[in-house]
Amino acid sequence: MSLEYIPYDGKVSMEDVKFPHPFDSYDYRAIDILRTTVELEMCALSAALRAKPEWWRKYTDPDIRARWTKEAYEQGLNKKQIDYVMEELSGYSALRDEQTGIEVGCCDRIWQSDALIPDTLCDALKEGAKALEDVADDQKDWHPRASGFVLDLVHPSLYPLVYGRTFVLKPKGLEVAEAPEGSSVTSQRFAWLPTNFVVGASGVKALGYINN
Repeated sequence: MSLEYIPYDGKVSMEDVKFPHPFDSYDYRAIDILRTTVELEMCALSAALRAKPEWWRKYTDPDIRARWTKEAYEQGLNKKQIDYVMEELSGYSALRDEQTGIEVGCCDRIWQSDALIPDTLCDALKEGAKALEDVADDQKDWHPRASGFVLDLVHPSLYPLVYGRTFVLKPKGLEVAEAPEGSSVTSQRFAWLPTNFVVGASGVKALGYINN
């Protein structure tokens, strides 16, 4: 983050803000808090530790904690930064629900769980995805800059909403999607196709039109 960054507060013209955040404008207020490079490195360390199996038990083991600390030193963080991350784990652990596995995620405003979906459903999903995965090499859509480790089965950019062509569900029925008003943070031509879902005792219902 530039030291000359000035957040837009609505009192000055955006042209007067020397280094504005790309998503900090009058028409888009839901932005993440800007963080320094050091804080991002600390967040990355915390995320890596909480990605380990049963991290909420392992972090209390002195030997494991010492090994994690040594590895963090090798990544360039100092003692104060590492100690902060290690102590913060106790707070995350206290917020974790043992029964459901629901815990604070590693991204802002996200909670996660690896225990809510039954193994049988996971296996069924993997089996169903084989039809998309087991194709000729020249038909595989490898994710850019992933060094051949991430295969996009159905990338949302392949089948986006196209303003002026794609139908969307409105209260009166299907209508052709119209581009939003001019904005520096949204496209006037395309958009991915997220939709809200209602989950209830009777099942799951999509509230929008899904093109892919």
